[in-house]
Amino acid sequence: MMTFWNRVRSREARAHVAAVLFLLLPAKLLADENNGKTKMECYKKALECNFVLVKGNYFRAIHAVYEQDFKNKLMSRSRGSSEQAEYLSDIDNYDFYVELKDGYYEIAVGGTMRPGAPDVFGAHHYKIDAKTYEIINKWQSK
Repeated sequence: MMTFWNRVRSREARAHVAAVLFLLLPAKLLADENNGKTKMECYKKALECNFVLVKGNYFRAIHAVYEQDFKNKLMSRSRGSSEQAEYLSDIDNYDFYVELKDGYYEIAVGGTMRPGAPDVFGAHHYKIDAKTYEIINKWQSK
């Protein structure tokens, strides 16, 4: 039986499909507020830039996620022997999506969609208290 994924043969096409799926999963978190640009257009544009603006409070929220939980995930992945495990054990291979809501941050951490990268699906999601920077809730999308 031929599945959809078997029909998508090129790595570039798979990366594009994976990126679309990643952006569709946390729809509430990634609501489109970018002057009519799709999230995929913004994502691709961000990958082309040589700089990025990160607000200090957003950096602090990302740092809290990293220190309180995500660095342990990276260390456990570094024990793997597959190409994907090696790729996923390096913080450079992740993208962080941060949104400030009413008293908390929602953060999604997912594998980046760069050419030549292995296919990665899903993301780790965190809800961080905006005052204490403590993790309130965490979950994983697949």
